[in-house]
Amino acid sequence: GLHYSGFMLIIADEACGISFEISEAIEACATGIDNHVLLIGNPIARGNPFEKSAKEQGCYRVTCFSHPNVAPYYEEKGKDNWILKDKSCLDDSYRPKINGAVTPRWIEDARAKYGTNSLFWWTRVLAKFPRLGHGTGSLIPVEFV
Repeated sequence: GLHYSGFMLIIADEACGISFEISEAIEACATGIDNHVLLIGNPIARGNPFEKSAKEQGCYRVTCFSHPNVAPYYEEKGKDNWILKDKSCLDDSYRPKINGAVTPRWIEDARAKYGTNSLFWWTRVLAKFPRLGHGTGSLIPVEFV
């Protein structure tokens, strides 16, 4: 975190793995008017402090498709329906702008391996919390019942 002159910024990465006890400890530290908490992570599970904070405080969703390594190669065709418009990024000659970060090849491998209706795609590519019943193999999601 960052702390000076009454200002405090607490940054928690992999926030989906933070327990309620740790979340309460973070809250107890950030009590001043200029105290802030930034939670960062993949929304891979429901019912945790990360999801609660996202619902109560709001969140900024960053999908894989907004990353500089990826954005120039994709086009959105309807809500959350991303199409690869330039396949040159799948060639061995492709070099990412930021090494070690997401690439179009990783996205296309995930699309092929898991499918765009999978829990993996929903949480790790589109950066959305799982829907109720998502990934359970149920025909009808629980929120529709």
